[in-house]
Amino acid sequence: MVFTSPKLNSEKTEGRVNWYPYYAGFSRNFVASSVDFLEENRTTSGALNIFDPWAGSGTSLCVAAEKGHNAWGLDLNPAMVVVAKARCLSKREKSSLEPIAKEIISLAKIAVNISSRLSIENDPLGEWFTRLASIHIRALANSIDKLLVDGQILDNFSISQRVSHFSDLASFYYVALFRAAKRFTSSFQGTNPTWLKQPKDANRINLNLGEVFIQFSKEVEDMIQLLETAPSDLSDLPGAVNVCVGNSTSPPAFTSQFDAIIGSPPYCTRIDYVMATAIELSTLGIGKDLRKKLRMTMMGTPLTSSQPPPDAKWGSTCLRFLEQVRKHSSKAASTYYTNFHISYFSRLYASISALSSQIRKDGYFIIVVQDSTFKGIRNDLASIVTEMAESRDFSSAKESHFVQSRSMGRINPKSKVWTSATSLPIESVIALRR
Repeated sequence: MVFTSPKLNSEKTEGRVNWYPYYAGFSRNFVASSVDFLEENRTTSGALNIFDPWAGSGTSLCVAAEKGHNAWGLDLNPAMVVVAKARCLSKREKSSLEPIAKEIISLAKIAVNISSRLSIENDPLGEWFTRLASIHIRALANSIDKLLVDGQILDNFSISQRVSHFSDLASFYYVALFRAAKRFTSSFQGTNPTWLKQPKDANRINLNLGEVFIQFSKEVEDMIQLLETAPSDLSDLPGAVNVCVGNSTSPPAFTSQFDAIIGSPPYCTRIDYVMATAIELSTLGIGKDLRKKLRMTMMGTPLTSSQPPPDAKWGSTCLRFLEQVRKHSSKAASTYYTNFHISYFSRLYASISALSSQIRKDGYFIIVVQDSTFKGIRNDLASIVTEMAESRDFSSAKESHFVQSRSMGRINPKSKVWTSATSLPIESVIALRR
């Protein structure tokens, strides 16, 4: 049994996956090969219970369910939980999608006509849109909530908690709204696909009523067409999918242990996954202050502070790398960059420790990581993860390694000063057994 590459680069994508193309997403073929590996090495009968603690856009969950297994997903980013939930929508809903969209727009038009009643002060959308445009977009979001989200959830839960309770149908329309908002703000997208420019007041986007509603309708229509080409119909399979907002360092207590975990933590390349979805989070009503708190919580966040000393439990490879970073002569190596890496490894180890109790005896942890470099010093994340996992009673079962020609960690042209043309990143699939 050989794992295929986790990267989407060489794989044709179709169906729901194209509702929201995700630069950090898994290849469907990779997840399928991982599930095949689990099926070949299983010691129990019946559907497997599979968990992805970094669910992202939900590919691992969808493929596991399509193969007849039960899947649970977790992600700290509420926007990605919405995307993952939408991906679970059944084709059986197709005939109702356009009529519901029309009803959402009708309700939004009524709300706009009495716009003084909309809670628009300090709306997060105002970071990119004028007040008028924000009213129109927020009216659609409020209409989705009114039609498809339980009122008690809206009244009694925080935004992140509400998202965990969204149905796949409500999530479908939020993804359509994400797509519309992203198209309107495309001019603020720079060369870095994970960062959105902040416009000055005079450059904020102004949209009339028709522009917003027409674009929303178009996104719904396009998503319906893509649903036609979806590889399978989830509703016809026995696998169930459950996904919610949560942290891999402290996952919720599940009623039973999992047969396997398949997932990929954020890579150690200072990619800001929250800012990459700033528009989507704003559409959900999550503003700068909440986004900053979320950024500070994320594994791999570029925001950091002073950190305690490294833990010996992280393993010799990790400690040796950290010492090399600390002693490097470059600017901020002994301060910011050392603290950044300690913060990353601390959260990585906390995740592995917490997740180890979620897997049953003889269960598998299939984790995808990518190495990186700091000023020419290799961060061998595959070895580091393996050593951390071994300290938590895992043993290595299988590994596959893939050289990647593209890497988000190499997007900064200044990084070429410290890397050679031959030092391409290596992405590793590590299967660990408990």
